Amino acid sequence: MEPISPLVFRTERLELRPLVDSDAEGMYDIRSREETMKHRKVPDIDISDTREWIRAFSTSNLKVGYAVREIHTDTISVSDKEDKGRIVGSLYVGLERIKRADHLRWELGYTFHPDFWGKGYATEAVQGLVKIWSRIYELVLAPTALGSTTELIAIARKANKASINVLLKSGFVQIGEFLGVYGSECVLFGAVNTSAT
Repeated sequence: MEPISPLVFRTERLELRPLVDSDAEGMYDIRSREETMKHRKVPDIDISDTREWIRAFSTSNLKVGYAVREIHTDTISVSDKEDKGRIVGSLYVGLERIKRADHLRWELGYTFHPDFWGKGYATEAVQGLVKIWSRIYELVLAPTALGSTTELIAIARKANKASINVLLKSGFVQIGEFLGVYGSECVLFGAVNTSAT
């Protein structure tokens, strides 16, 4: 079965579209930076790493990834052939086994270009996804994740105060702490304002 394209959605200032190969250059500009990847993993070495990361979303029915773009205020509708605005970040959800809870949950992740930190874009994008999470789950993920939970969670390193603030502003609550990869202190959050949970 081929993956179903996830929903395209907009917030006040952003448009979120499924990640595609043509997003690689914009995503590489984000994922190749030490400062954007310090809480995730090592930066992408070259654009082929970024293309491989994008490809993982198009070949799996158990995760969805979005390119987050600024909306041009002078553009009422955006078609694939028009300028869709600069990629400012990415947002993604995948079914992950959380060892501390010993069951599967949908984990939310996001990364934004440092030029756009402090503008509220991450919070706006996460809040937008939380609002339509039940639709994304029902239309895209549920058909291939039979029997899985609809619970949406997120994990942030304790040192990543900006990400913790994004999650708290977006209706997530802290549900635990644990030691992550390489002994980093992490915080586990659960979404409480989704109609799917």
